[in-house]
Amino acid sequence: ASIETDHHGASIETDHHEASKETDHHGASIETDHHGASIETDHHGDSIETDHHEASVETDHHGASIETDHHGASIETDHHEASIETDHHGASIDTDHHEDSIETDHHGASTETDHHGASIETDHHGSSIETDHHGDSIETDHHGASIETDHHGASIETDHHGASIDTDHHEDSIETDHHGASTETDHHGASIETDHHGSSIETDHHGDSIETDHHGASIETDHHGASIETDHHEASKETDHHGASTETDHHGASIETDHHGSSIETDHHGDSIETDHHGASIETDHHGASIETDHHEASKETDHHGASTETDHHGASIETDHHGSSIETDHHGDSIETDHHGASIETDHHEDSIETDHHGASTETDHHGASIETDHHGSSIETDHHGDSIETDHHGASIETDHHGASIETDHHGASIDTDHHEDSIETDHHGASTETDHHGASIETDHHGSSIETDHHGDSIETDHHGASIETDHHGASIETDHHEASKETDHHGASIETDHHEDSIETDHHGASIETDHHGASIETDHHGASIETDHHGASIETDHHEASKETDHHGASIDTETPWLDYT
Repeated sequence: ASIETDHHGASIETDHHEASKETDHHGASIETDHHGASIETDHHGDSIETDHHEASVETDHHGASIETDHHGASIETDHHEASIETDHHGASIDTDHHEDSIETDHHGASTETDHHGASIETDHHGSSIETDHHGDSIETDHHGASIETDHHGASIETDHHGASIDTDHHEDSIETDHHGASTETDHHGASIETDHHGSSIETDHHGDSIETDHHGASIETDHHGASIETDHHEASKETDHHGASTETDHHGASIETDHHGSSIETDHHGDSIETDHHGASIETDHHGASIETDHHEASKETDHHGASTETDHHGASIETDHHGSSIETDHHGDSIETDHHGASIETDHHEDSIETDHHGASTETDHHGASIETDHHGSSIETDHHGDSIETDHHGASIETDHHGASIETDHHGASIDTDHHEDSIETDHHGASTETDHHGASIETDHHGSSIETDHHGDSIETDHHGASIETDHHGASIETDHHEASKETDHHGASIETDHHEDSIETDHHGASIETDHHGASIETDHHGASIETDHHGASIETDHHEASKETDHHGASIDTETPWLDYT
């Protein structure tokens, strides 16, 4: 046995079994027994204790240690009490000073737990169960399949192909297969079923559904049976539960049908045919032109300028252009043609017509050729089929002419000239004065007081004033002059006359100057043109005087005085 010491104080102490203790001058030492076990300590107090099986305990001066057995198993502990415990197969428990731990077996399986109780448990195939301190967990197998569960009971279950079932705590779920197909169901029973192409059936808890294929085509159905069917070009057919439908193609063309069978068919240009269940229809193009037809086949055809042809089921029609001009025709062939200024031609099926311009002037013609032509001032010419006419100006003046040439010309004051076809005429002024003339030249001229001059075609005339006095003259110059008291003077064309007053007194004179003067009592004086006379009173007494002044005076008893002396005064 020996102790070897140097001058620094270092030593090697060896016993007779070859056990030794080697110490340096800092106090570090290596103590070895005769089996090969050793304790190696440095001057800080760190040590490695090894037994003869190679098991060891390595401790630093902070208290940290690594304990290893001869199989290779170890416990590594730091000075905070954190530790890694490993067995000789490689299994380990790694624990930190918060009590967080990772436990791993020699196959690679592990359980990782934190000090809140959360954990990740993994087997050597890679399967794992991850649980947080709320109880939420993700369970994954080595194929990648997983079940993710939260502490409310919600879960996502996924297989290794990617298929999954996602369920919340209300039992709402989304089930997805590895192709991407899915079934989404809520806790009311509503669901969305989608295949891996993107086709889907979405159903609510009332039974309403939307079925969509992967091209985007869909059928939307409510629980009453109403539906909207749409293809992937955006074409659609919408049907309500009464059977009414709207069918639309991807160009925007559509057929809208109600449950009575009425429909509106529209193409992608905006052209449309609207039909009711009686068969009535409105056909409209994208320019706005239309044909409207009722179930009696009556129709209204309109172009995009607004021009239209309206026809009823009897064949009557109204044709209107875009300026507002129109032709209205009934089923008898009667028509009214109107331009956009308001001018019109109205024609019936007998060819009677009324032509009116936009100023209001008109020509009215019947099928016999009779016409009324009126200008916009109200002047008119009315002509019948015989050629008779009435021409009236806007002041009321008129010329009425028959087909024989007879006419009545009237001015706006009421004055008129009435002429027959023989050229007989009556000319009347607005005071009532008139001149009536026949075609032989005879005339009656009357003033507005009633005075008149009547003349025949020989020149005979009767001139009468408004008191009734008159002068009647024949074409030889003979005349009868009568005053309004009935007194008269009648003269023949030789100058002979009968003058009578209103008492019936009279003077009758011949053209030689002979006369008979008679009073209304019957007394008379008869004088010849030589100056001889017979004077008779109303008792019958008389004085007879010749032109030599001889006389015979006789009283009414027959007594007489016969005188031949012209100068005898018999008075």
